[in-house]
Amino acid sequence: MPSAPSAFFALDLNNHKLVFLPETPYAPSIAVFASTLQNFMRRKHTAFVRSLYEAAKLTDEPKTLESLFHQYPSPDVEATPMASKGSIQEFLNSFAKLTHLEFRILNTNAEIQRQQTFRELREMKDKLRAAKTKLVHDSKDGLDIEVAAEEIDASASAGNQAVVLAGTAADGTELRGSNDNFKLRVLATDVPENRVAKAVHLVREYFKQVGQGRLRPDQSEADSTKIAQLRENLDGSIERG
Repeated sequence: MPSAPSAFFALDLNNHKLVFLPETPYAPSIAVFASTLQNFMRRKHTAFVRSLYEAAKLTDEPKTLESLFHQYPSPDVEATPMASKGSIQEFLNSFAKLTHLEFRILNTNAEIQRQQTFRELREMKDKLRAAKTKLVHDSKDGLDIEVAAEEIDASASAGNQAVVLAGTAADGTELRGSNDNFKLRVLATDVPENRVAKAVHLVREYFKQVGQGRLRPDQSEADSTKIAQLRENLDGSIERG
């Protein structure tokens, strides 16, 4: 249907980064995409575990569904918007006083946290099997906004931490924000109609933003050989498409 809202996405499996393109007004958001994908994955996960359960019943060592679900935990999907230093600073300019800064350590895949503090917190979270781990800074007198911008840039520019901010504007109005308030938006131009070519175009746009320094690459992306190989594969996809 021409009036049906739609969005297109390209997922780079090399670094688990998602480039999201709203194609119509009122297109589904990234949050809707994540919840829909999680719903489908959990259905497949349940079917997978039940197949193992049925197969185990035919062996000398049958297993319970509970033990299999414990052995193969249900997958979680969380899409965290990435930000640029400029978009972070622009949002922070609306704060006269920043009183709360919170980082929630996310369960990422192959990404390595850029700062040692976040790496250690991630390791601690995994060892403790914690459901949630946070680093919180509070000050009634106000946190240093410039330093906060640097800290947020070091985490949100790679999308590896969920960030929450709170404070007040110059007129005393209470302000709150998160990654969604300072996510990087780029105007998409000359987007091909062909789906493969469109995906290649979006992934190249991501690499362009990294190359220009607007987005911070993950440490796992530093292997130039893998990036070169990915780009060769993209070029080959265009030719075959």
